[in-house]
Amino acid sequence: MSVTKSLLKTILIGGDASTLDMVSLEVLDNYFTDEVEIDLYTTILRIYAKTRAVPTKKLLLEYYSRENNTDEEIALIHAVTKRTVKSYKPEEVVGHLNILNREVVKEKLQSNLEYLLDKLESSSLSELEEIITDIKTEVITSEVNIEKTDTTELLLHSSHNALESFKNRYNERELNGGMKVCQYGYEEIDEVADGIKDIDYISIVGSTKQFKSTLARNFGYHSLEQVKNVLYITLEMSVLEIENSFGVIHHNNKERFPNNERITYKNASDATIEDKEAFFQSYQDLTESEDLGLLYILQPTQEFYGYDEFVADYHRINNAHMSIDLIILDSVNLMADSTMDVINSIIRKIRKFILREKTPVIQVSQMNRAGFKEALLSENNLYTLDAIRSFNEIESSSTMVISTFQSPEMRENHQVQLQHLLSRETALFEPHKTHVDAPIGVLTSLNQNQVDYSEGAGKEVVDIISKDMF
Repeated sequence: MSVTKSLLKTILIGGDASTLDMVSLEVLDNYFTDEVEIDLYTTILRIYAKTRAVPTKKLLLEYYSRENNTDEEIALIHAVTKRTVKSYKPEEVVGHLNILNREVVKEKLQSNLEYLLDKLESSSLSELEEIITDIKTEVITSEVNIEKTDTTELLLHSSHNALESFKNRYNERELNGGMKVCQYGYEEIDEVADGIKDIDYISIVGSTKQFKSTLARNFGYHSLEQVKNVLYITLEMSVLEIENSFGVIHHNNKERFPNNERITYKNASDATIEDKEAFFQSYQDLTESEDLGLLYILQPTQEFYGYDEFVADYHRINNAHMSIDLIILDSVNLMADSTMDVINSIIRKIRKFILREKTPVIQVSQMNRAGFKEALLSENNLYTLDAIRSFNEIESSSTMVISTFQSPEMRENHQVQLQHLLSRETALFEPHKTHVDAPIGVLTSLNQNQVDYSEGAGKEVVDIISKDMF
């Protein structure tokens, strides 16, 4: 492909690293199909990763001359450095990557269709159905790959009708109620943060068994109450467990059902509810009422669930089932192979996805145990940002970071402390305790029970540390 040879020449002759910074090993297949070109590009990329310098033609020829069976790579190096191959200027690279991506996508789709035609006569209906499903998935993923390389540009100049375009965008934003998607549903948070914006990346962090997922589900439920559609991706609990959880929260909503008897999550999962009809009616209300948003619960079954799968699912559900207003991801630590570098990369990509799609994401993330111990021993049980720095991209990419904390003393008092660790655009709300009804999975505000900042507060905590919490 002439585009790939031109890009390789841009790297080798021009010493330009733009392509290397954009096309990593993980997305290499989106741009290159020729095995020799892939091998050469991979070698250049690895040298660049070690030295942060683009290797010269001389260095690459010396490298391949020491290797066996590399004649094709050496010939390619000579070919791409000839005058007949045009190189690109740095500012042209992104545009040509877009062209290249589309060409590769077309080739893949053409190949898939040819494969399907070959199988039409020899395969069973079930086998053909699987092939068609795979092709549909690849079409969606290919669309995502193209979108990921598209740039967003805007020339602010009177000759380009900048004012008229701005008016149109502003009027559209005005019709949609501004950038705010919905309220969090907690007065202490909404007074400061003014609700969830369409570009928000909200991280809920905490140690194990500290009600992180509970808080995420409560945010999600309050969004449903505001007629917002929620995609809940669960990587830890099953679809049925999440369904039961939302069903129980809704059934126990006293503002909506003042006469309902209290039921717990255990009642629902063990099927020990006495007034089943009341529970069925509240479930029907959750799923059919026009004054509530739609809830789509997704439990990925793939062994490997990474960023591309996440985006493909978003487009599939958004296009076929409902317009998604909010995504809850529980939890990002369980995506892909869960190594620190991979998770940081996924978080960074999700941030770009949010900016592109204007769909906020609430992610649940595990905090390191050392950070929890430090907070347990500190006055007022406050976290520091060091507690999340093992996944440094949480701090870099999140617009909001909210932590949950429960000491043994708080556990006895049925309380959880919420702390605002980071915000890009607003002030931090004060750390405060909320009441937690663990059996039904509901967190409610305790305005009268703020954190005690008086002298000596928190000193008793040292005496109640138990090993089972770590």
